[in-house]
Parts: sequence; C-alpha cells; structure tokens
Amino acid sequence: MRTAICAILFSVSSVLAAGVEISLDQAAREMMDRNPELAAARESVNAALARQRAAASPYFPQLSADAQYNRAGGDAILRSPGSDRFGLGLDVRQNLFEGFKTQAGVALQRARVDSAEAQYRRVVARLAAELKTVYIELLFAQDSLILAEKIASRRRNNLDLVQLRFEGGRENKGSYLRIKSAERESVVGVAQARRDVLVARTRLARTLARDLNDVLIATGTFSTLAPPDGPVLGDLARATPEFGLAEADRRAADAGFTSARGEFWPRVDATLAHRWTGTDWAPGTRGWNGGLSLSLPLFTGGASFQGVRAARAELQKADADALQAYHQSYVDLQAAWTAFQNARDNADLQKEILEAANTRALIAQGQYTSGLMSFEDWDLIENDLIQTHKQNLVALRNAVRAEAAWESAQGKGWSP
Repeated sequence: MRTAICAILFSVSSVLAAGVEISLDQAAREMMDRNPELAAARESVNAALARQRAAASPYFPQLSADAQYNRAGGDAILRSPGSDRFGLGLDVRQNLFEGFKTQAGVALQRARVDSAEAQYRRVVARLAAELKTVYIELLFAQDSLILAEKIASRRRNNLDLVQLRFEGGRENKGSYLRIKSAERESVVGVAQARRDVLVARTRLARTLARDLNDVLIATGTFSTLAPPDGPVLGDLARATPEFGLAEADRRAADAGFTSARGEFWPRVDATLAHRWTGTDWAPGTRGWNGGLSLSLPLFTGGASFQGVRAARAELQKADADALQAYHQSYVDLQAAWTAFQNARDNADLQKEILEAANTRALIAQGQYTSGLMSFEDWDLIENDLIQTHKQNLVALRNAVRAEAAWESAQGKGWSP
C-alpha cells in the first residue's frame, strides 16, 4: 500500500512549463555513472581483489633464472693465459610450511576485500539517501509552487466576493482590507515559491554533476512503501555496511594474530636447481641439485613475543569495536524505523484532515455567500484550509525523507 499526494492542484506554473524531465531512477543511474567518490570506492574494491590474489602466490612454486659470466686474469710471469667462465641456472623453490602465515595473509586480504566492499556499500547508501532527499526537495518545491498559485487564485476569488459585498454595503471595510492583504500575501507566496524551485533545481544539478543552469523537472510523486511490521533488527544490523566494516577489521586483526604467532613455527622449503657451466658460450656442462631446508628462529630479542602481545591486543580491540558497531547499527535502525512509521502515520492523518477541511470550506463558502455565516468564521475556515494544504504537503515530504533515512540506515542503495 502506498500513500500519494491528493489531486488538489490544477494550475501549472510557467516555471514548470519547460525543462528536462527526470525521474528518481534516471537521476540515480546518472549519479552512479558520474559520481567520482563512487568510482573511487569501486576501484578500491578492484585493488583489494588484486591484493587478495597476490597473497595466495606462496601456494605456487617460485621460478627464477640467472646467468653469470666470470673472467679470471692470467699470470704475466708464468705467461699463463686468462680464462672465461659462463653459467646459466634455473631455480625452483616451493614453500611447504611457514607457520600458517600464508593462510593468514590470504585471510587478511580477504578481510580487506570485504572492508572495501562494505565501504562501497556505505558510499552508495549515503549518496542514494542524499540524492533522494535533494530530489524530493525539488518535487516539494514544485508542488509548493503549484499550491501557492492555487492559493493565490482562491484568494483572488475571495477578494472579488468580499469586494462585491463591501460595495453593496453587506460587509465592513475591515473585512475588505483583511481579505485584500491576504490576497497580497498569496502573491508574495507565489514569488517566494518560484525562487525556492530555482534553488532546489540547482542543488539537484550539483548532486548529478550537471551544468548548474540545467532546467530540471522532477516527475516523481510523494510515495512511500509501508514500513515493515516488526523487522528483525538484529539481522538488519549485521547486514549494515558499518557492521561489515567492523567485522572485516576484526577478521583482519585475527589474521594478524595468526601471522604473529607464526614467528614461533619453523619454515620448510623445497628447492630444485639446474645449472649449465663452461668456458664457452653456451655452456654445456650440466648439473642439478635439490633438497629441503628448515629454519627456526631461536631468539629475536623479544620482538616475536611483543608482536604476539600487540596482535592479541589489536584483536581484542577489534572484537570490542565490532560489538559497538552492532549495537550502534541496531539503535540507528530502530530509531529510523520508528521515525519512518511516525512520519507515515502522520502523512495518512494529514490526508484525512485535508479531506475534512476541503468539505468544511466548501460548505462555509456557500453559507458566507448566502449570508448565513460571518466573515470572521468564514475567513478562519479559509485560513485553516490553506494551512492544512501546506501541512499535508510537508507531511508527505517528511514521510519520504524518513523512508530515505530508513533505507540509509540499512545500507541500501541503487545497484550499479
């Protein structure tokens, strides 16, 4: 079920008569394509993926080649000539065990990939909320202008009515001057609403990285999806980018702790070398050798112990940060959900109040025209109708704003 603005406006301002119409979805796609912050976040993800693949390189053999040339001088007294010696080599080394450092390195880079992806999601969610807010402000300014023109038209009709009654001796001068000032106020309201539209257009153009002079016209409506009934906030909190960032940091700290403890484990490598040597190029004497090597650090001046202590402290800090991020996300979601419910309920309530005000004003108009109602009572009802129209429009805008905040709290945005 969706809430939409009532069809109460009939005039179309010249400010809205010509321009580039743009929907919210079109604006979102444009922002996703042009926004430099979003492009930077996307490239950060690509860089993290490349580092993750690089971290797995110790799982594969390491191959290297070398070439050598040596010249030995002769003995002038013994008249022995010098000699040349050439060498070529091909070496293969495969790590067999490194104290789980390779696994920790891969896990660390995987955590950084998740961190980059969470950061990307956070940027998308923030930009989506900002765009929706700016877009809805333009839509609000446009409809406010149409409403202001509708009010001005109604005020002019009321002025004509009171002026006829005043000239016929059925209304006093004070009532005439009061309705005349109200008509003047409505004209000023139209001028102010026109300027508000221009400001809102400029803000949307800036958000979309467009020419600030572009004449943009929002084509959407004040509509919101009904807020979920009793959402599972715990699951939603764990799915937020903020918690994802904290959890990625915790996993990175865990990988760092594993790597630090790896300093106490031996390192085992297998090697195989094939060499060609000789006094001529290309050398023809061949030979090979292979073997296993094991190394174990016995004393590093306490650096290994202190490294483990530091890594353990960082892991404990990351655990605490992740818990804090979960709690904060939970609270933010609960607050955003509550605000969205309240704003949606208020929009529905204002719609009912507006319907009642319209009916009341229609009846009062007929009673005042026929002389069955005083000017004071009729003017009060007219003013109430106008204020109710404005409050209804504000309530609809606030509902969309609250929906944007609810989506942002969840980390939602448009897919690239």
